[in-house]
Amino acid sequence: MRKVLLSMLAAAFLLSLVGPALALPILPATDPPSWWDNPDRQRNDTVTVTNTGGTGQSEGTLTVFLDNLNDRTKYKEVYLVVEWDTIDDVNESIDVDKVVTISWPGGPSAPGIPMILNVDDLAGPPYHWEYMFEIDPQPESEIVFFSYSGIEVAEQLVIEYDLRTKCFEHENGTIPEPSGLALLALGVVGLARRKRS
Repeated sequence: MRKVLLSMLAAAFLLSLVGPALALPILPATDPPSWWDNPDRQRNDTVTVTNTGGTGQSEGTLTVFLDNLNDRTKYKEVYLVVEWDTIDDVNESIDVDKVVTISWPGGPSAPGIPMILNVDDLAGPPYHWEYMFEIDPQPESEIVFFSYSGIEVAEQLVIEYDLRTKCFEHENGTIPEPSGLALLALGVVGLARRKRS
């Protein structure tokens, strides 16, 4: 009996160590920044969107909020990994806008401005996209917006995301290049929306 109890306690201890890791989505970044494994803030989840309206169409926006300490002496790097797939999308009507936008207090209002598309894996489904952005000065929080459309009755859209941020000191009072403004200029290139043929 004692051996059984010891075995059960050992198993419970091991599950307590492994359990939190199993609860997080496994969403690898293929071209991550150097700080990816040591972020200041992180939020990840898997969201399933279903058409419950019964009208034959469904569209909307998924928002992800991430807070941070407000420190105007620093700047913030943001990196986002997104994978999405569909369930029972017989007509291939479901679409996620490749233009993922970001907004923050004191910056652009919702739905914000486009993040920079860094990785575009067209070998889906599932589709794998990665985005980056820099914000200067560091805001207290930011919100990321995903727009989707074309979910017909009985179809589902599954979006898995991993949003991470890291804050840095300025070098000699300036932000290292590429700056947020330079990234914004490059973001115009990423405004094309993925369409299925």
